[in-house]
Amino acid sequence: MIIYPEEDVSISVMVNRDYGRSARIAYAAAEALFGAKIKNYILSAIYGFAKKYESEGIAAAKLYWEEMRRDTTDAFYVDNDDLLSSGAVLENNKNWKEAKDLLEYYLTINEKSTYAWRLLGNVNLNLGDTTRASNCYKQTLEIHP
Repeated sequence: MIIYPEEDVSISVMVNRDYGRSARIAYAAAEALFGAKIKNYILSAIYGFAKKYESEGIAAAKLYWEEMRRDTTDAFYVDNDDLLSSGAVLENNKNWKEAKDLLEYYLTINEKSTYAWRLLGNVNLNLGDTTRASNCYKQTLEIHP
């Protein structure tokens, strides 16, 4: 509930489950009511994925991502390409092990991504695994010659 005493307005939003985003809905209603620009209140699940990965490892992070993909509460926006973007950032910053974990997981979701295969090739090359790097680059060319 949000109360605006000067305007003699109260906004109350009720939901029947956890992660119902009631505060975000109330703030968006206030923005619309008072003519303010309505903000985008969608949060990416990638932040929770990263926290889970850091605290519990890739297996727990994968389970978290799968759970968020099935979630119907819209508590988070789940876009698989956020995984790819994060993998690219990790690769660019030379976080090879983390990039490898993330890119390998992403490729279980989208095995036709030439960008992911190329990045994974770069990661493997920098980890000293030239055979896997070569296989990744070959996979890229098989998908898109």
